[in-house]
Amino acid sequence: GMAVWSEHDTPELRELIGAMRSRRFPIVLVDRYLDGVDCDSVVSDNEAIGRQLTADLIRAGHRNIAFAGHKEGVSSIVDRYRGFLRALREAEAIREESSEAVITVPDVQLVADGYEAVKDAMARRDRPTAFVCIHDLAAARVAAALERLGYAVPGDVAFAAPDDEHPIEHPVPPMRSLA
Repeated sequence: GMAVWSEHDTPELRELIGAMRSRRFPIVLVDRYLDGVDCDSVVSDNEAIGRQLTADLIRAGHRNIAFAGHKEGVSSIVDRYRGFLRALREAEAIREESSEAVITVPDVQLVADGYEAVKDAMARRDRPTAFVCIHDLAAARVAAALERLGYAVPGDVAFAAPDDEHPIEHPVPPMRSLA
């Protein structure tokens, strides 16, 4: 058998898993699942994680909350984003999920140039006062960009993120965390 962790949901991965499953080879996907692919998986309830982290920030008084590290095609991130949106809708912090109503910092921008990506988010009239990040490394990148922009971290902006696969590799801002 084989346990598989994949960074991306690709047609090639789907084809490979489908071929192996058709030969009755036992496979378990770890941390992610592939919609529509008949394969066992072991995953966290990422939607609940995104919802809980966002709800905690809302209870602390935040309404303009950004989601940092958004990436399509990765079930764990997509589900965290769904939870984020759900908490915002439940708190009536958003009515619709238009690009203007929801502040996101895409993962590709955060990795390529976190400073510019965060600068764009903070330039909005309704700038975020908090960030829900896909994991602690994304929080560290956002915090570094905010500090370069002159924001106090902690102080001016709050953070929430799951404690993920990046242990002690970087300074993490004080934040609400789910492990």
